[in-house]
Amino acid sequence: MPIQPYLFFNGRCDEAIEFYQKALGAEVMMLMRFKQMPDQSMVGPETAEKVMHTRLRIGDAIVLASDGMCTGEQAEIRGLFTDAQHVERGRGRSRIQCAG
Repeated sequence: MPIQPYLFFNGRCDEAIEFYQKALGAEVMMLMRFKQMPDQSMVGPETAEKVMHTRLRIGDAIVLASDGMCTGEQAEIRGLFTDAQHVERGRGRSRIQCAG
């Protein structure tokens, strides 16, 4: 079963997408910005244009990405990771399982 990494870029996801497109030929399959959230009470003007969720195809791989919380702070790796697995279910239905 393939694993789909979910990467967080802390406010620089657009830059990462552009890099992956140029360097690896990534294709943007889906992109949603925070300003597109149904509940706008949680979106400030500084985060409205940031990437809430995107799905990239790089060769045969799928990579999920986001700007995350956009705190501006350097993210620390503490031995915890997040990944999302696309699990096929009968008749074309699917669900996403996340672990973190």
